[in-house]
Amino acid sequence: MNSYKLNRLSNIFDNAGQVVFAVVVLSPFVADFDKIDRFVVLSGVIVVMVCWIVSVWLTRKD
Repeated sequence: MNSYKLNRLSNIFDNAGQVVFAVVVLSPFVADFDKIDRFVVLSGVIVVMVCWIVSVWLTRKD
């Protein structure tokens, strides 16, 4: 893969991590839900970390 494709994939994973963070992790706290499902928040944090780790890995692979 060339440098452009790696940077594009890195950007996609970074954006996906930001979206998951906003929707799954932050929105239950901002929306003030009565019951916050800890499993959903924890799984969201894990997905965000995986997305950002892949993004950094792709950036450094360049």
